[in-house]
Amino acid sequence: MTKFTSFLELTDSWKNCSGSALIYSEGDDKIILTYHNLYEKITAADSRCEVIRADHSPQTIIRIFADVIGGHDIILVDENTSDTVFDQVSEVFLPLLEREESKAQHSEGRILFFTSGTTSRSRAVVLSTRALLASTWGGQSMLPCGRADILLSILPLSHVYGFVCGLLWGLCNGARVALGRGDRHIIDDCRYFHPTILPAVPTAADLLIRMDSLNRELKIVLIGAAVPSAETLRALQMRGLRTYTGYGLTETASGLAITRDLSDPLALYVCPGTELKIAPDGEILVRTEGLMEGYLDPAGGILSLPLTEDGWFATGDLGRIDERGALRITGRKKDMLVLPDGNKVSCLEYESYLSQMLDTSELCVILAEGRPALLYSSRIRRDLVEKAVHSLNRHYPRSRQIARIIAREGALPRTRTGKIMRWMLER
Repeated sequence: MTKFTSFLELTDSWKNCSGSALIYSEGDDKIILTYHNLYEKITAADSRCEVIRADHSPQTIIRIFADVIGGHDIILVDENTSDTVFDQVSEVFLPLLEREESKAQHSEGRILFFTSGTTSRSRAVVLSTRALLASTWGGQSMLPCGRADILLSILPLSHVYGFVCGLLWGLCNGARVALGRGDRHIIDDCRYFHPTILPAVPTAADLLIRMDSLNRELKIVLIGAAVPSAETLRALQMRGLRTYTGYGLTETASGLAITRDLSDPLALYVCPGTELKIAPDGEILVRTEGLMEGYLDPAGGILSLPLTEDGWFATGDLGRIDERGALRITGRKKDMLVLPDGNKVSCLEYESYLSQMLDTSELCVILAEGRPALLYSSRIRRDLVEKAVHSLNRHYPRSRQIARIIAREGALPRTRTGKIMRWMLER
């Protein structure tokens, strides 16, 4: 296992490697690109500062590596980004990046990822290649992959979880990375590429389970970006799959902690290169080699790191350390509803209970007129929802009980990584 510190160092290791790096589809053909071929294409490519629609094509991956090794900062946006938004991002951020490049002291460019929309305004996170590779190495130390593995990349590469766990993890360790064929093929990509490892978000895992689309060669499923339900974990384990969950943020280049005991996938242990502690109010604080350089502010360049006085990064997540020393995620500070009487309600606590009762994740707790309210997809029978809410409310005083039940047409709005856009529902 090698700990790379730059993309140049990583790609140089591919120079004399004949093993398969990328597997992808062109029409009806399955194409294999070796590590040596990938190295040659990267070194021959032009480089520039740019905004890239991060689809799962070898051309996109070649551009990313060529740009960054050439010393240019780049921004990754979702492949489905509209032309209007793409142009807006380019107009606002590219001049800033070019100005930052002119005064930068680093030899490689950096990659900017937008946070995944848990607030109404996503922020541009600046990550160095050193940080991204440190995160990859920490994850590999806990959950190894290697040359015998095929890693299926279906997560958005514009999200740091998809980029690190769906691409870098495999390329740093000699695995074959199968590039997913897009949203239309998510149901049949497992049977097409025959992966041994699948990084996924809970919603994608639920879909693949429901459609019976998991291939028999699959051995490991890594769930990230959101906490999976007990039903999801149980369904994966019943299929004989080694199921892990991971915890991380865009600001920390993804991985901070991961499952170690397969009998308890939600008990997370800190990856090498990371320190973690719990603040008095329950917030998770970290120090990590994968920490961002800062946020890119359209008004003033890269902002300094928002650290505590003693140098810790406040994640905004709530957690506790259990009796075995494992981290347990208990919610988001922003997902705590503050009631008029000062009491606080954990949305995750309520949603977890109701999701188990109703066997669905298509629900969300918000604050409406000063009281907790439940929004749910109208696809769920209302009488069952009312019964579940009645059961939940018996455990809480009246001020903390769910006071309204609101049906919403269709599925609840989510980010590409599966998180419910609570801010949009509240608005």
